[in-house]
Amino acid sequence: MKKAKKGKAQITLAVMVVALAAAIGLNMKYSTEQESQINTSSKYLGQAEYVNAEVNSVEAETEDEDDYFKTLRSDRNKTRQETIDTLEELIDRTDIEKQEKQNAIDKLTAITLAAEQEASIETVLKAKGYKNVVAVIGEQDINIIIDKNPDAAGVQQIQDAVLSKTSFTAADIKIISSNENS
Repeated sequence: MKKAKKGKAQITLAVMVVALAAAIGLNMKYSTEQESQINTSSKYLGQAEYVNAEVNSVEAETEDEDDYFKTLRSDRNKTRQETIDTLEELIDRTDIEKQEKQNAIDKLTAITLAAEQEASIETVLKAKGYKNVVAVIGEQDINIIIDKNPDAAGVQQIQDAVLSKTSFTAADIKIISSNENS
């Protein structure tokens, strides 16, 4: 009986780790694909280039904005991976109690679920026209960081995306615009 429970827990853990890796991979794939399409479609050999300082500053702001979101995603993924590694080490230890091990498995499961939900929300919002978006699920709330201030319809779209993918309420959703001038 103990072996069956241990086997089920290991299978569950393995499935969750694979799901987390798939979610992170999909997020990175779609982020990279979208950025490469933008970069390749906007530059042509011999293409006229604006020399107006205002246009150049807008392009620089866009690049800074893109870098900000890349860094934000990278930091989130790095922190998450460090936590996963720590939990996996704890789960693999033989000198801890069953309850501690189960708590670690539960935390790992929660992290995997949050990563899947974040990736799903980001994909939906990108499809709705938000070029840069990062979802960060916390224990009590969710932060949606976007590159422009949404209007009332945009707020509704964001809330609908979050509510359809998570168990949070509208009051738990925090929308943060990274660009104060939009």
